Amino acid sequence: MDEAIEKIRKNEADYSIADYKTLINKLYNSGYDQELKIAGILDEKYNLSMVVRKDEEELFEALKEISASFLNENMTKNIYWLKNSYEVNDHKRLVVVSLGLFLMSLVLMYRAKKGLSEKKKYQDLMMSLVSSLEAVNQFNDFETGNHIKRLNMYSELLANKIGCSKKFCDEIGSVASLHDVGKIGIDRGILKKPGKLTEEEFEVIKAHPDIGYEIVRKSGVSKMAENIARYHHEKWNGTGYPKGLKGEEIPLEARIVSIVDVYDALRQKRVYKEGFDHKKTIEIIKEQSGKSFDPELVNIFLENEMKFERLFNSNI
Repeated sequence: MDEAIEKIRKNEADYSIADYKTLINKLYNSGYDQELKIAGILDEKYNLSMVVRKDEEELFEALKEISASFLNENMTKNIYWLKNSYEVNDHKRLVVVSLGLFLMSLVLMYRAKKGLSEKKKYQDLMMSLVSSLEAVNQFNDFETGNHIKRLNMYSELLANKIGCSKKFCDEIGSVASLHDVGKIGIDRGILKKPGKLTEEEFEVIKAHPDIGYEIVRKSGVSKMAENIARYHHEKWNGTGYPKGLKGEEIPLEARIVSIVDVYDALRQKRVYKEGFDHKKTIEIIKEQSGKSFDPELVNIFLENEMKFERLFNSNI
């Protein structure tokens, strides 16, 4: 993709076709969004086939199993049953299907570790697992779909602006979306309750970081993903949960996700609240600098606030 973007910038090519999320991340993070723009988006679903060399037996088997399971027809049927919506009122059925997807992912990861020694192949399968966990999360709550997509973009952008390594930026841009995967273990009646939660209900909600941590840890995604799932509700002043960490005790990746998660949550309309506009949201984040959020990260966020607003508006 980098090569394709360079060819367009140098007028050696007229256009390129690429994955939307990856493309928009690269344009914003490299600063090319001022000279290049996305001209169209194809959102239809297409049937894709993959061809491999005959001697790549392990890769062939891995691709065959993945495409036959959660990344293809069965997953599509599951996601879009009941009026083309992720919403499912039968909580028992939801949990069974979600756990089934998750266990299938673990099997694939085990086989990847055991049979695929090449780093690239393992990384590709790891990202398939991340996609599966994202699907489980969206299956539980339709409203999270664009939220988790935007969260990856925001997190990678902020990490880039504070000078993190390319490896760090790429990883957080892939796994930030797993921050709330633990909500699959929370009663949907509480998650979707309109109005204020009782103290008892909020205590139930506060369990989701530890639930998410256990899911991600047992899946073997990465230490960064574990930290994000467990610590994204910790606060700079030590009043957060689940561990009450303070300041730089909170891993950097969790501090990044904490800011952008709140930004997007405030902007987004939910069943229990209306969304705020960009200006009001920025005022709230400023007020929480040094309280909920790392003040240095907030300063860099505010320096780039228009980029975050554009990301939100183009991915609603």
